[in-house]
Amino acid sequence: MKRYLALLAIIPVLAAACGGPDRTALAKSTVTAYWTDISHGKFGPAYRMLTPGDRQARPFSGYVSDMQGFMTQVAGLTVHAGKTTVSNDTAVVAVTLHSPLTTVAKHAYQHLYWTGSTWQITDSDGGLSNKP
Repeated sequence: MKRYLALLAIIPVLAAACGGPDRTALAKSTVTAYWTDISHGKFGPAYRMLTPGDRQARPFSGYVSDMQGFMTQVAGLTVHAGKTTVSNDTAVVAVTLHSPLTTVAKHAYQHLYWTGSTWQITDSDGGLSNKP
């Protein structure tokens, strides 16, 4: 009987461990990877993190041109992904961007959509929003 009760106590723990990916942590890491790629001039991988609709609306050449111009202005970039809220297949991550010159974005937000296995950036032009 004791073994049976011990097994019953373990089942919920095992079920929680098998619950799938931690989408909150993945949303944060996606935003961090996105802005880190941009800061290192890896525009192709960053561009592929945008939703297909955003990529269709924004040609790669225009995206690269804008991001290169942005990086020239800020002279470097570090990202801090903060509070993350996940609701069904959407997420909002609070973001602060710093450059050697100044804080580039404070109280900004990145919006994401869960595609079933990964998060993708939904903000138009791949930028940040000032609304959660």
